[in-house]
Amino acid sequence: MLLSLTGCGLGEFFATLGCCASDHAFAYVPYETATAEELEEIFACAKNGNKVSVLEADKFKTALLSVLAAEYAERGWGMELHIGPIRNNNTLMFNKIGPDAGFDSIDDREIAGKLSRFLDSLAVKESFPEQCFSPSIPRIITFLELCSVASRAEE
Repeated sequence: MLLSLTGCGLGEFFATLGCCASDHAFAYVPYETATAEELEEIFACAKNGNKVSVLEADKFKTALLSVLAAEYAERGWGMELHIGPIRNNNTLMFNKIGPDAGFDSIDDREIAGKLSRFLDSLAVKESFPEQCFSPSIPRIITFLELCSVASRAEE
């Protein structure tokens, strides 16, 4: 639809607006691999209004993030992964100024395992964009620093 409205694809559209970075927020890191056939089935299921499982949603999110990361890498854009927030903790401020406006807090889900697999999958495909991590969990910072250094080791 965007192509029909603007005459360009998603990456081109945002580039025309001066975009050079992205920001993706997750309560947890979705990393589940899937075949192209599985992804087609998941998409068709959701498109038809049917509910998909958490596993299916995570497979689709992983594939989508991987495609986006490759696009960002090709364009030299940064990719922020904002991990582990609990959003909109202040109802009064939410009602006054809207969602995701600085009234978030730390959540404590397990992150490192699947994040490691996701980052590794990007590095293996050589589609690793510049990264900016915004962990809401202090103990994860060292892990993220190690992943980032390891992914750049061959440069």
